[in-house]
Amino acid sequence: MKVISTVINPIPDKDGFHIFECDNCYKKFLINLQDNKEDKIYCPYCGNEGNMITFTNNIREKAFKDHPISTINSSTDEKIELDIEQIKELIENLNSSDIDVEVLEYSINEFINTKELVNFEFICCDKTIKIPMDMYKAIKFCAFCKGEILLNIIE
Repeated sequence: MKVISTVINPIPDKDGFHIFECDNCYKKFLINLQDNKEDKIYCPYCGNEGNMITFTNNIREKAFKDHPISTINSSTDEKIELDIEQIKELIENLNSSDIDVEVLEYSINEFINTKELVNFEFICCDKTIKIPMDMYKAIKFCAFCKGEILLNIIE
């Protein structure tokens, strides 16, 4: 069986910011990955701790929705759609020659109106994130150190 695998590649904005979505409160924010030297990221709204993978799961699933993982039965050329458990089992039994990779890119514009984004600066870390303008009052924590925000600053 040959697996046709899709790799999801996020495209940052012109300033190098990538989009993230909290898997707890489902709010979106953008971080420049060069500013984040740690593996940890904190949701600036609810303080949920995660990393690049946990905060992009929902976005990757949405981008991937129209591109299901499938396999091709090499003896019949039949395409077979797989559920998550079947995918895990298949991956455990694969050889590298059995995989054909397709790259699926997504941009921030597909998930958020970039014209409505504002910079939010954290005094504690002297770093900036981008958020939707209407969400600035909801920021409670620093996305880099989880320091509690006492005063909101918008550029």
